[in-house]
Amino acid sequence: MSDTLSRHSEAGVSMILLVTRHVMQDLEGEEMAAGKLKKAMEGYVKEEENLIEGKKVLKEMKNRLSKVRGGDWPDVEKEYRQLVNSKKEKVVVEKHEWWKKLEETLHVVDKEGNDQMESG
Repeated sequence: MSDTLSRHSEAGVSMILLVTRHVMQDLEGEEMAAGKLKKAMEGYVKEEENLIEGKKVLKEMKNRLSKVRGGDWPDVEKEYRQLVNSKKEKVVVEKHEWWKKLEETLHVVDKEGNDQMESG
């Protein structure tokens, strides 16, 4: 299931990059559009990071529980919540590869627009 989510996220990111290019080239009000696209990209980045964190937590839970006999299992939900809280890191969207691609796309399209205005 997580592979499917990753593929859907990557498809969404690709679509955002494509739409960004078209919006920045063809539409007025590009700053507002760029802001909305950045917000959408931020959501994808955060979901991807949550998915990665979740995989790590589940792996650690599996390792912990494999060492405990069946009758001696702790409160699994409580253990899971503690692991999630201890592993939770602040997501720095700007450092993510997808965000960098979006910024690059915005910069390239903006530069192309400025070059066209100067030559036209």
